[in-house]
Amino acid sequence: FRNKRVFNTDISSWDTSDVENMERLFAEANAFNQDISKWDVGKVWNMEKLLKGAHAFNQNIGGWDTSEAKNMREMIRMTKVFNQDISGWDVINVEDMRGFAKQTESFNQDLTGWDVSNVNRCDGFNLQSLSMEDTNRPNFTICSPNIVDSNSIPN
Repeated sequence: FRNKRVFNTDISSWDTSDVENMERLFAEANAFNQDISKWDVGKVWNMEKLLKGAHAFNQNIGGWDTSEAKNMREMIRMTKVFNQDISGWDVINVEDMRGFAKQTESFNQDLTGWDVSNVNRCDGFNLQSLSMEDTNRPNFTICSPNIVDSNSIPN
């Protein structure tokens, strides 16, 4: 649904239990705001740019099983209204969180409880965010969220 600017169809009943890669699934899907809270994402390892630029999306996905995720790079980057509690996500296997909440307009949830001990890339985690306070960032131990990603990949 990448770049489907007017897409806003109910896909809540889809069986996603065998999906492993959701990279850019809703990237730039500006109108999408459907309930996908019941999706089984337990096998998804790649969530890179999943909601990047999904301007209307603000659904509760806090119950998602993210325990297999390894890549959450720019997952909610450039969202305008998304501000749901995702503090309960299991992110122990995530290695890349570069720009996770970069340029978000509303997101400001407390993620200090996340175990990010395996995250080795967190450059610009909430860079240029209009709302997210640094005090709500995860407590990164082996990377610095304050540096700018010097090895960016084109959009």
